[in-house]
Amino acid sequence: MDFKNKKVLVFGAGKSGLSAAKFLRARGAVVGIYDDNRIGSSIPEAIVVKDVDFENFDYCVISPGVSASHPIAQKFKGRIVSELALGFGSKHKKIIAVTGTNGKTTVTNMLGVALGSSGIVCGNVGVPVTGVSAEIARKIAVTEVSSFMLEVDSGLRPDIAVILNITQDHLERHGTMEEYIRCKSKLTNAKSVILNYDCPNTRLLGDGNALFYSTKSAVRGVYLDGGNVVLNVGRKRVIFKKTEFCEDRPHQISNILAVILVCHLLGVPRKRILEACMGGQSREHRIQRVGEAGNVSFVNDSKATNIAATLAACACFQGPVHLLLGGMTKGQNFDECFAKLPENVERVFAFGAGADEIAASAQRGNFDWITKYKTMKEAAVAAYKHGFGPRVVLLSPACSSFDEFNNYEERGKAFAELVKELASDNN
Repeated sequence: MDFKNKKVLVFGAGKSGLSAAKFLRARGAVVGIYDDNRIGSSIPEAIVVKDVDFENFDYCVISPGVSASHPIAQKFKGRIVSELALGFGSKHKKIIAVTGTNGKTTVTNMLGVALGSSGIVCGNVGVPVTGVSAEIARKIAVTEVSSFMLEVDSGLRPDIAVILNITQDHLERHGTMEEYIRCKSKLTNAKSVILNYDCPNTRLLGDGNALFYSTKSAVRGVYLDGGNVVLNVGRKRVIFKKTEFCEDRPHQISNILAVILVCHLLGVPRKRILEACMGGQSREHRIQRVGEAGNVSFVNDSKATNIAATLAACACFQGPVHLLLGGMTKGQNFDECFAKLPENVERVFAFGAGADEIAASAQRGNFDWITKYKTMKEAAVAAYKHGFGPRVVLLSPACSSFDEFNNYEERGKAFAELVKELASDNN
């Protein structure tokens, strides 16, 4: 699309919006920028629009944080462009798109490591596509794609799309699971589609040409057979031993299988695959051990902002777990959480805006060992002090952080700092 001399409104003045504004100005567009939260602020990339005269603009570029149902966005029907589509509308090499409720950052980063200098990681990882337009012209764009980024029809057709899983999340934005699935399923128009066979919602998106990965079933693609990783594309053969990855967590093994299949399609050497998958074991705020106090271990899983991620985290431990749940619930039904909670979860310490809702679900699920607190800190201290013997205090909140913190990183760091205090008091 040629934007020279076109008047373009960028809706959203966050990282994606500012990147889009700079991208458009470099291509000769006249850019205005609007943000509900930043009216009148100093934004060098564009003119800040205060009283929007929509007739003055030819197009609207919408940031991922802005819903397509926003009243202003609705005025631009047929003239909306996503930041994702804007970036990939320029010259690019190959696009690898990774989406899913959980695991997409992990898989995206592992693929970035596997590709090395021949790839560039971008998208929902905090690197707008428009900000790396020069690099995607000559490198493979490994792109984390959120459901928000897929809300607006972008015309994007990746070379390879990976849909890792689809479980309850972001229903406060999408309204229904059907709409959430519809957004994710837009990536099935890719030239090669890779789906998680173990997740019913992704398995059903496949047609005869899709490739699958599975930790439980023999599929066309890649799967786990006992201790062997089997590639079943063309000639079926064992390509790795599970032990080579030094990994036992089921969700991470699943992520590794997805990475292996993408790398096979791209012709990545075996050694690079191993390096990438082994390097992806420990990530900040994702099942990250942050300290001990006496016989209590503390694990920061603040990135778990939905129920499926929390259940996966709980399954990683064999001993007793004191689980910290809370924050903004995002329209999820916590009845599912308590129906599937592993037996090793001894107690739940609910906190924040969602504490009452979580406790009500616990009561319906006949889970009696739950207490409520106003803040994450209060809940964590109580989880530490309650009980005897070795145990894990797990911050895996299954909720967004916005009632108490600016983001999940800030929440995780606050938890880690608290652990330092508790460990110091215990010495």
